[in-house]
Amino acid sequence: MNENSTPTQEDDVRQIVRLLADIAILNGDHTTKKIALLTGLCELIGAKKWVWVLRIDTPEKDTPTFAGYLNGGFTTEEFLSLSTAGAHPQVSEIEAPMKKELEHKKCHITLRLEDYDRGLWQGSEVGELAKQAGVATFISSTRPMSDTTASTVVIYRAPGEGTFSERERRIAHIILTEVGWLHTLGWPEKQYIETLPSLPKSNMVLLSLLLQGHSRKEMAELMKLSPHTIGSYIKAIYKHFDVTSQPMLMNRFIYGDGHDVISHEFLEQNTLKTD
Repeated sequence: MNENSTPTQEDDVRQIVRLLADIAILNGDHTTKKIALLTGLCELIGAKKWVWVLRIDTPEKDTPTFAGYLNGGFTTEEFLSLSTAGAHPQVSEIEAPMKKELEHKKCHITLRLEDYDRGLWQGSEVGELAKQAGVATFISSTRPMSDTTASTVVIYRAPGEGTFSERERRIAHIILTEVGWLHTLGWPEKQYIETLPSLPKSNMVLLSLLLQGHSRKEMAELMKLSPHTIGSYIKAIYKHFDVTSQPMLMNRFIYGDGHDVISHEFLEQNTLKTD
């Protein structure tokens, strides 16, 4: 893709600088700043919904593992549909061109759905679940952190809102490649990242809801399961990650177990080239 095909206009530059300046002086921890940054980016490019997730690709599994930590603009029901879409087996086929691009370039890439979709999205079960989440198209920006892991921000538009332009993709790419702390702060400890792919797919959706702070009763109603069944799944998730409570689990995954930064060992594998 030719990065110079659509020059950034002076007004775009001013808005980007203004947003980054506002975030720089914002009080709060890195989670507060991430939410403000991604909400502000959505306003710049005409979107209302976003997620920041950890992506894991392993040789043993065809489908990538997504763990959603932060999101904005989604109702609880919509986020449940989005999480279900992310855990669907069809994701591997739909995302194959993006995965190939990541493996080839080994750098931060930002693509619109239309840049790599081969017609598999529309009409697929994944696409239908996305529609239930109020999603028609998106920009996906992925920063490799190691050979198997990546920090991914996805910005969405609803049906009827049109596709993203190349200019809007470029604005997202500029901001998301230049704000390094967005991708390095708040990751879970390395051992928890390594165990994520072995968590059953059925529990990945529940993990996302737990990380959003939902109660057991709410999750039972959302997933149309009994509180007893939900309780059994939650117990298995706690055991999997060696935690004893929901706040402890959230602290592991949203705040990096209280350490605030990714481990030095993990950062040494980070490739900070940009596309």
